[in-house]
Amino acid sequence: MRTQCEIVNELIDVGAKGDSSPSVTHNQSFADILLLKEDNADRAPTMTMEWNYSILDGTMGHLPDNLESAQYPYFSDSVSDENGDFETPPVLEVEFEENHSSAGLSVLFDGAYPEEIKVTWYGLDNKIISEVTFYPEDKYAVLNNNVENYRKIRIEFVSTKIPFRFLKILNIDYGIKLNWTGESIIKATITEELDPISSELSINTLDHTIYSADKSFNILNPQGIYKFFQPKQKIIVREKIDDELVEMGTFYLDTQSSLSETQISFHAIDALGILDKSQFKKGKIYEDVLAGDIIAEIMDSAGWEDYTVSSEIASVRMSGHIPICSHRQALQQVVFALRAVADCSRSDKIKIYRQSRNVTYRVKRDRIFIGGNIQVKNYISDVEITTHHYELKNEETKIFDGTLQEGLNEITFSQPSVISSLSAGTVIESGVNYAVIQMQSQGSCIVMGKQYEDRTSTYVASDPYIPAGETRKSIQVPSATMVTKDNVYLLAESLFNYYSLRKQANKKILLNNEKVGEWIDIQSQQGMYVNGGIEKQVIDLTGGFLSELSIIGYNTVDAYLYYTGKEIHTGEEIGVI
Repeated sequence: MRTQCEIVNELIDVGAKGDSSPSVTHNQSFADILLLKEDNADRAPTMTMEWNYSILDGTMGHLPDNLESAQYPYFSDSVSDENGDFETPPVLEVEFEENHSSAGLSVLFDGAYPEEIKVTWYGLDNKIISEVTFYPEDKYAVLNNNVENYRKIRIEFVSTKIPFRFLKILNIDYGIKLNWTGESIIKATITEELDPISSELSINTLDHTIYSADKSFNILNPQGIYKFFQPKQKIIVREKIDDELVEMGTFYLDTQSSLSETQISFHAIDALGILDKSQFKKGKIYEDVLAGDIIAEIMDSAGWEDYTVSSEIASVRMSGHIPICSHRQALQQVVFALRAVADCSRSDKIKIYRQSRNVTYRVKRDRIFIGGNIQVKNYISDVEITTHHYELKNEETKIFDGTLQEGLNEITFSQPSVISSLSAGTVIESGVNYAVIQMQSQGSCIVMGKQYEDRTSTYVASDPYIPAGETRKSIQVPSATMVTKDNVYLLAESLFNYYSLRKQANKKILLNNEKVGEWIDIQSQQGMYVNGGIEKQVIDLTGGFLSELSIIGYNTVDAYLYYTGKEIHTGEEIGVI
C-alpha cells in the first residue's frame, strides 16, 4: 500500500471578506456584487450567447428564467471584442474599514477568464502600496503578491483570453492557497477523539511540520509569508492511498512556530475548537423547546453554518437553562442531555447524532502490530444525576449594584434573572444571563429584578448486584442544566450502559477507514475479539497511515479452525494482542 499526505493551507485573511465593501462597473442588472462578501463555489457551466461557447451535447445547463436566482456576483453587460478587449474595461473596487494583509488574491471566474488583470492596492491614506499586472492561466486565478495593511483594492479586467466573451466572477478570496505534499511535509499527525456520553465535546487536532527550500517561513525574511498566517485559516487534509484520495478532515490554524529558515510547525483545531473560542451569552430558560431550535440558536450565535442534526435529535423537546459559557460548552449541555454526540472527524461539518453500536469494521491480525494492551476500567456501581427545574420567584431583588462607565456597559447575572427596573441608564439588550446598559455619564446603577430559582432533585441508578471483590463507586453529574425529570431516566440508563463497558484495548493498526465514534471488532489472541467504540486515535499521515487507537467495549469469542490434512491448528499468536 502506497500512501502520501496532502495538505492545503488557505492563507486567507479571515476577516477581509466580512469587512469588504465591493462595487463594480458594467454589471448586469440581475447580478449582485455584494455576493462577493460570501463564499461562493465553482458551478457547472451554463449556455449563454457567447461565441463558440455553448456545447449542444446536453452537458451544459440553461440559465434560469429568473436570472436573479442564478446568484452571479458579477456578469458583465457586454462581451469583449474580436481581440478579447473590452471597450471600457470592467473595474472592481473593494474597500475595507480595517487594515488587511494577504499574500495575494484568488479570483474564481465562470467560463472564460481574463487574459490581463491590473491590480492596485491602497493604504489608509489612499496612496498606492503596490500595483501589479497579472496574466491568469486558469479560471481559478491566483494573483501572488505580498501586501500588508491595505484598505482598498482596485482590479481592472483588461481583456479576455477568448474573444466575444462575458466576464463572469463567482468568488474572490483575499489570499492564496498553499498546497503541500510529498517531501515538503516532514510530519503530520491527526488526533481524533470522541466521548460517547458527551461529558465533554472533544476537539480534534492536526499537527504538521512543513519544509520550504526558499526560506519563505523565515520570520526575518521581508518577502516571506510567515506574517500572513492567521488563526482560523482553513486547512484541508487528505491522504492518498494507492490511487484513492481520502478526506481526513478540515481544520483551522490555531498556532504556528517557525522552527528554522526552512521549517514551520502548525497546530490546528477542528470546528468544535473554533466554537470554544467565543461566548454564548444568550442562553435562556427553555420550556418544551425543540432541540433543533436550541442547537440552531447556539450555532447562529457562533456564526457557524456547517453542521447537521439528525432528525431524531432535532425533534426532541427540551427544558432547562444554558448559562454564559463558550459555544462549545453550550452545545455540550444540549448534546449530553440528548444522549447524543457532536463530531467533526473526516469532515468540514459538525455532525450531531446518536451513536450506533453496530460494528462497522473488523480489524484482523494482518493489520495489527505486535504490542499494545488490554485494560479493565474501574467498576462503577451508581450514577447520580441532578435534575433541574427553573421557576421565577415573585419577589424583586437587587441583581446588580455598581458603577458603570459612560456609553455601553455589559453586566452579567450570578443566576438567571428578569430585569424589572434600574436606577440609571437604559437597557439596550438583555437576556436571563446578562444585560447591556447605556449610560449618559459615569455613575452608580442599581438593577432590580426577579431571579429564577433552580429547584433540583437527584436521580440515582444503581447496580443491584455487586461483583465479587468490588466495592460501590459512584459517578456524579451535578451541573447538567438541560437535564430534567423528563429526560433523566433515559440519560441514567445510557450512562450506566456506557460505564458497564470495562474492556479498553489500546493497539497500533494499519488504518483503513475507521474513525472515532464507530464500533469495531479488533482481534485478540486465540480467536478473542474486543468489540467496542473508538474513543481516540492518533493517526500518522506520513509514516504509513498508521493509527494508535483506543476502544472501549467488551470481549467476544470467535474461534477459527485451520485445517492441514487431518491436523487442526488453532490460536496462532503472531501479531495479536
